[in-house]
Amino acid sequence: MRLHPGSAEAADVDTTDTSRVDLAIVRVLDAEQSARDAVAQCTVDAERVRHEARTRARVVAERAAERVARVHEWTAARLHEEIQRLNEQRAALLQPAAPDPDEPARVARALDQLAAELTGGTE
Repeated sequence: MRLHPGSAEAADVDTTDTSRVDLAIVRVLDAEQSARDAVAQCTVDAERVRHEARTRARVVAERAAERVARVHEWTAARLHEEIQRLNEQRAALLQPAAPDPDEPARVARALDQLAAELTGGTE
């Protein structure tokens, strides 16, 4: 069936079609606004996540710096102790040895043995 422009049937069809088009446009505009709102919310959420990540990274970096400082302190203390121990050991080694009353006799025996070996003699 063909409708003639200006007829009552054509007016009903035009109104119905226009209402449908208007509704479709409204739905598209609502969908666009919802998409804009979703993108804006994602931006807000991403900024919050980025801020939280930076905060966590700063906390981790501070904790690591504290640990490194403690290791340096421990190492310096341990090194100081070791240097002190070595200095004490050195000082002890630089002290003259106490006289050994048996030393002259040992040296004499060693010299006699060496002389015997060099000359082919016996002790």
